Amino acid sequence: MTTPTKLAVQFATDLRDALRGVQVDPLRTMHPDVDFRHPVVGVFKGRDNLSRALGPEMARLWKCIPTGGFYVVDTIEEDDRVFMVAMSHYEGVSSRIPYNNVYMFLMKVRDGMIIEVDECFDNAIVRRSGDNVHLEW
Repeated sequence: MTTPTKLAVQFATDLRDALRGVQVDPLRTMHPDVDFRHPVVGVFKGRDNLSRALGPEMARLWKCIPTGGFYVVDTIEEDDRVFMVAMSHYEGVSSRIPYNNVYMFLMKVRDGMIIEVDECFDNAIVRRSGDNVHLEW
């Protein structure tokens, strides 16, 4: 049986590999009807809609580098939910500014796949590295 924690870790691993240039679908753990709430790209119903929006945005922002990473720091599982903290390290495509961020995900699992995702991270870091826009005061 696949646990919520195993699915969350697999999602993080697939995302890291995809950003390193490995041919893998980082959304393969997502249910076809997933509800995904992303603080920059928006709210999506369905894996296909999410893929169409998230893939191009990530490719625009982050350079695939062999030393890049997206790593799970910790998880807490309860029933059909998992809370995951992850860290990332990449490089901005146009800015060449290092990108280091901390992510928090709250995920719900149904039928052995992730059906709901709420993602949170520091958008000022995304804008600085990905778009070379400084939002700090």
